[in-house]
Amino acid sequence: MFILRESGELHQSVFIKRNMILRLLLLLFLQGIGRTSSDPFCAHQIRTIRVTEGGSVTIPCTFTYNRTTYEDEKSEIRTEWGVGTRRDCADSGTRYGLLSISEYSGRISRSDPPYGNNSASITIHRLRPTDGPVICCRVRAYREGLPPYPWNSRYGTLLLFSEPARISVEQLDVIPALPGETITIPCYVHYPPGASERGQSVTWRKGRGALCRYSQTLDTQDGAGRFSVMDSPTDVSLSINRVRREDSGYYCCIVAENIVSGTELVIEDTSTQPELQVHQSHNATVPEGGSVTLSCTFHPTETPLWAWIYWRVGSPSGDYAYHPNKQMVHSTYKGRTELRGSAHLHIEGVQRNDSATYYCIVILRYCVANSILKSVTNHGHGTRLDVTGFNVIITIRCVLFCIIILCGILGYIKMKNILTESRKEAARGSSPPQTITLRVANDQESDPNYYNMDR
Repeated sequence: MFILRESGELHQSVFIKRNMILRLLLLLFLQGIGRTSSDPFCAHQIRTIRVTEGGSVTIPCTFTYNRTTYEDEKSEIRTEWGVGTRRDCADSGTRYGLLSISEYSGRISRSDPPYGNNSASITIHRLRPTDGPVICCRVRAYREGLPPYPWNSRYGTLLLFSEPARISVEQLDVIPALPGETITIPCYVHYPPGASERGQSVTWRKGRGALCRYSQTLDTQDGAGRFSVMDSPTDVSLSINRVRREDSGYYCCIVAENIVSGTELVIEDTSTQPELQVHQSHNATVPEGGSVTLSCTFHPTETPLWAWIYWRVGSPSGDYAYHPNKQMVHSTYKGRTELRGSAHLHIEGVQRNDSATYYCIVILRYCVANSILKSVTNHGHGTRLDVTGFNVIITIRCVLFCIIILCGILGYIKMKNILTESRKEAARGSSPPQTITLRVANDQESDPNYYNMDR
C-alpha cells in the first residue's frame, strides 16, 4: 500500500515537473516570438565574391534593427568586421576588429554606405591568397542605460580567389523558379594551379539553411529521377526537372573539403496574392543598332534587407538576358546588358533577333525576426520589344556626314581654282612692256592689210 502510494506520488511529481517544463518552454517560446516580432535584428552579406590576388574588393553589409528602441540621440549603431576560417561568423574562431589585425594593416578602408543608412562596407586592397577566407560583419546597438546588443551576418562573405590555394566551390546566393519549369543550380569548381581536375566526388544536399545542416542527400544517379548533375570536373551544376513548391530550400554542392555556401531556391507562389508587386512598361520600339532601356519597378510591402534583379527573355522561365552573375547570362546578351537605376534593363547594340518579350524578376529578402530571413519572388507581365530595320538616327548621321564630305570637296575645288587664277594674274602683271609692244607689232605685221595701208 505504501509502495503504491509512493509510486503514485512519484508519477504525479514527474507529471507536475513535465508540465512546469512545458509551460516554461511555452513561455520562453512566446517571449521569443514577442521579442523577435518587435525587435527585428538582422544582417546580410553577399555570400561569395570572386577576387584576384593583388586586386581590391568592396564587401557590403546591410542590416535592420529595432528603431523604436535605438532611434534617438541616446542611441548609436556601430559596425565592426572580422575574419574567420569557417562559414559561421558566430564561430569562436572568428577574429573581430579587422582594422587592427596586423595582417591587414594599411590595406583596409571604410567606404560610404552603398545601400542607404542601414548599411556599411569595407574595401580590402592588395589582396593576398591568405586573406579571409570568410569576412564577417557584426553590428552593435548602444543606448544609454542598456547593455550593448550585438548581432551579425551569420554566414559572412567568402573570398573566392581566381587561382585558389585549394579546391574551392562557387555557388550563387539565390535562384528564382516557377512551378513546373526545369532549372539549373550552378556549382563551379575551381582548382589550384597544377592540380588534377579528375577523381573528385560530388555530392548535392538539400537543407533548411545555407550550410545545409540537417540535410538530405539527393539521388543524382537515378537516370529516371528529377535530379541530375553536369558531367564536368569544373561544372557540377544540379538540374531539377519539373520544379515543385516543396523543392524550395537550400542546395549545397559538396566537393572535397570545401567551405559550404548553399544556394537558396526561391519558387514563386502563384496560388496566392503576391507580397511583391512588379510593374513593367507594356512595349518599346528601337531601331536596329541602337540602344534601349526597358523599365521595371517593384513595390514591396515593407523595406527589404536585400534585393536581386533578373531579366529573362521569351517567358518568365526563359534564358537570362541579365543576371547578377555574368556566367548565367545567355551568350546572345553577354556584354550588351546592364541594370540602370534599381531594376531597368539596358541593352546596347540592339539586333533584329532581340525582338521578344522581356520579363523582370525580383527576389526580395526580408528580416522577419531576429536573424530569421524570408525570401519572396515575383515577375512582371513582360515588355514587348520591337526592333525596326530602318535606323533614322544612323541614316541622318550618314547623310550629314556625306554632306560635310561633299562640301569639303567643293570647297577644296573652289579654293584650287581661286589660287590658279591668282597665279595667272600675277604672271601677267609681271611681264616686261617691250614684250607686249613686240607682240602687238608682230600682230600687226601678220595682218594682210598692213602693207596695203602703207601704200
